[in-house]
Formats: sequence, C-alpha cells, structure tokens
Amino acid sequence: MMTDKMICPRCGADFNRQGNTQWECTGCGFTVKFLDGKPVFTDFPQDLNPSEKIERSAEQGTVWRRFNWKFIEKIAGSMPEGSDVLDVGAGRADFKALFARHHYLGIDIYPYPEIDAAVDLISMNPFRAASFDLVVLANVIEHVYEYRALVSRCVEVLKPGGALLITVPFLLKLHQEPVDFHRYTRYALQTLAAENHLAVEILDAYHNPLFILDEGIGTAWERVKSLRGLPKVFGKAGVYVMQKISNGLKGSLGNGSINPADRVGDPYLLVYQCLFRKPGGTRELPGWQFSAPQSRLSTRISPPSSATRSTAGKRWASELKPGWWAMKKALLPTPKSWARVTCRWSSAIHTARRASIRSSTW
Repeated sequence: MMTDKMICPRCGADFNRQGNTQWECTGCGFTVKFLDGKPVFTDFPQDLNPSEKIERSAEQGTVWRRFNWKFIEKIAGSMPEGSDVLDVGAGRADFKALFARHHYLGIDIYPYPEIDAAVDLISMNPFRAASFDLVVLANVIEHVYEYRALVSRCVEVLKPGGALLITVPFLLKLHQEPVDFHRYTRYALQTLAAENHLAVEILDAYHNPLFILDEGIGTAWERVKSLRGLPKVFGKAGVYVMQKISNGLKGSLGNGSINPADRVGDPYLLVYQCLFRKPGGTRELPGWQFSAPQSRLSTRISPPSSATRSTAGKRWASELKPGWWAMKKALLPTPKSWARVTCRWSSAIHTARRASIRSSTW
C-alpha cells in the first residue's frame, strides 16, 4: 500500500505509522483507527448493504461491463510500468488485477476486505496533492449525489499530465438502490471536464438496441409469470418468439459497438467511457498513447464478416426459420392441418379454463 502518499487531512503533516491499530498525526494529533488491517478515515454508513463479490473479466458479466473491462485494461496496459493509480469507489477491487504492473491503491467509503483504505473523499482528503498518474472512477459517479465535489477532489490528487478515467451508465435500470442518483449525457460529461480544466481525450459511447430489447423482454417475462389463464399462455408465447428474434438478430448485428459519442446517431446509449487529461507540460508520461486521434482506445465493431453472415444464416435456418414456419402454420393452417391445430388450441383453452376455475381468478 502506498502509505507514503497519505498525510493528515486536517493539517497536512505526516503520520506516525508505528503499530497496526492506529496512526497518529505528528502535527495535530489526529488519529486514524484501523479495521481489519486498513486505515478508516471516515465513518461509514452502518445501514449500507455492501455489494457481494462477483467475478468479472473481459468474458464475464453483462456485455457493457465486458466493454468497460477491456477499456480499463487497455488504459492500464498503455501506462508506463510503476505508475501510481488510485481507484476511487473500488468496492470489491474488481480492476485491481489489471494494474498489477503499477502501484495500485483502492479506496471506498465502506471497508471492503479488498480495498486499502476506507475514506469518504468528499469530506476528507488524506492524500498529498499531485500524487497519482491515473484516478479511476468506474461506474461510481452515478451513485454519488455530490459527484462534482468528488471529481474536483480526484483532480486535486492527479499529477500534472495525469488522467481521470470515468465509466458511467446512461440508459440503465435502477441499481444499488437507494444510492442511484444520476444519469449523464455527453454534454454533462464535457461540462464536468471543462469545470475542472481537463482536456477531453476520449469520450466514447456504447450503444446496443438489442440490449434494451432484451431488458424489455426480461421485464415482460416477469410480468407474464404473474398472469393466469389465456393471457399467460399468449404472453409466454409472445416472449418466447421475441427472444428468438433477438437471438437471431445478434448473429447479424453483434453485441453493439463503441464509437465517439458525438458520432453515434443512435440516441439510446447505454454507457460512456471517458479519459480526461489534466494539463501540465512538465510531467509528460512516456508510454501513454492517447494524445493523437489515431491512437484512440475506443473499441470498434467491424461489419459482420462473411463467416459471421454465414453463421447468422445457419442460426436463422436452425432457430428462427422453424419457429417462423410453425407460427405461420398455426396462424394460417391448411385444410389438412386445421383439425390438428384446432384440437391443440381447444385442449390448451380447456386446460387454462379449468385452472382458472380452480383458482377462481381469470
């Protein structure tokens, strides 16, 4: 842990770090107690429900979280070895492994086992000014009511020429309630950078209309499960067909793409990925590759290749086409199949009515 970067938040003096139960300021006597081997600078909410540890990687989690992982991984890999990194709101330190070549320090308001210090950076700043080459705010600022104060603090501890990395959702359902406060447009993020005199180096957006469709299908399925009788029968059939269609479209369209936010024509954006640079010509970081436009880190999704289109065609033949013809036969039966279709639907309706009568609810 980079304890040499920590100072007394009240007077700025160094701590007497002898012992593993508390630190004491050599200037004003301010003490910092330890909990489970880590300094706790500020009180943490006792009613806070801590998040569980979830394994994440470039291949695990929702598709937008996988894009986030790859973005942070590329940033970490492009930095010179031994860079100083502060992960604010680190939680279960999901990204710590990505910074194995660097000096990593993770903080959160809650003393999770995986972090290095517990501190509310808005109310108390225990770090020396200009201490870090990179500050990470990965899916954090939407959960901070006073997010502008937090970003200002992060800029204070950045070295000249250092960078602030932000990933933040836009069109995403409520999560980690009740501490889910904000959603940001690219205009808000640009203004946030300008307020703190940061240069916008990367401002990319991830869009995927099929993700929104899948979220809607999932919500519809939850509602269908509470229905009874014929509405439930037709509801389940509709959800099944919609999911098949969505799966088939993914074979052709993929899982969305990430592009510069000002070039995305689709207004239904899911996530923003940002890199803001602190000015300072005296401390250029060798190895950082973000100043030239041609070296952007945004992930591009190329048009489907012939192999992908072939795969999509096979999926159509194996998944969608049979379902389509089955639905067509059911809706427009031939005289020979009419008796069979009528018998099946009559049986289904009869079963649903009996179930409804038993429950006394339609």
